[in-house]
Amino acid sequence: MSRRHLRLLRDTALSLVLGWGVMAGGNRLLPDSLAFPLWLVTQAVFFVIAALVVLTVMQAHLIFAPSELLRDLPLQLPHDARELWLEGNPSVHALWFPAPGQTKALLYCHGNAGHLGHRIASAEGLRQALEISILAFDYPGFGKSPGSPSERSCYASGETALAWLKTQGFAEEQIVLLGKSLGGGVATELARRHPTVSALILSRTFCSIPDMARGLYKIRLGPLVRHRFDNLSKLPHIHVPTLFIYGSDDTLCPSILGERLHARANAPKHLLVLQGDHHVSPDDERFYSAVRNWLT
Repeated sequence: MSRRHLRLLRDTALSLVLGWGVMAGGNRLLPDSLAFPLWLVTQAVFFVIAALVVLTVMQAHLIFAPSELLRDLPLQLPHDARELWLEGNPSVHALWFPAPGQTKALLYCHGNAGHLGHRIASAEGLRQALEISILAFDYPGFGKSPGSPSERSCYASGETALAWLKTQGFAEEQIVLLGKSLGGGVATELARRHPTVSALILSRTFCSIPDMARGLYKIRLGPLVRHRFDNLSKLPHIHVPTLFIYGSDDTLCPSILGERLHARANAPKHLLVLQGDHHVSPDDERFYSAVRNWLT
């Protein structure tokens, strides 16, 4: 059984126990003589509280959908790309696609599902199109990276990857941050913490997890959301050139979210909507051209 399945089993059991505890404890507090209408309303309140407890415990499994890889399983990489183990807290598994002689590097922050093996073609395409070195990394619990994913651990793994680029001689002014979907939250936080990075590119990302939950499930979870990735509130504090790229047919992170984020960002900034693209549409020449023009 994988680490992810063990965590899912553990959290499911915990949420069920807590939910049952809320219902059972609430029933013990009710007097036997309580009138039926009031009893029904009270039971409904206990049920809602129990459901919120379950949701709070299980929310990481709703946000993160990692796939794991055996550590000794080699990935099929271009001949000059290589796997890295970046020491830090946490330790991070990464892929390095060097572009010899180039003075800039791009830090690739991927989305909420899968692992690095699913991003090889995308990272290599960026390297070829932009003629720039690419460092892609996995969050804790993804691929070969140990640990459990959370908002904090995703930020920490991004810091580890950024620190490694600096050890390779890249100053912050030579580093581009690219975040796709959930990775946009990681890239945005890194740009907030490191205000001298070269540029920030956000592709098909959201305003925040609470906002996304409200859009998908029509409920307001507010402070119950522990992994917030609040890009909308952070962008006014970021002063690096920012490019937003969205797909016109993206139903998960529609382009209207890009418009909201773009409105809050500081100049220089640009919003590009790719006609016909969905949330998981592969990068194409329109994407590469937009990024290349933004960086030159």
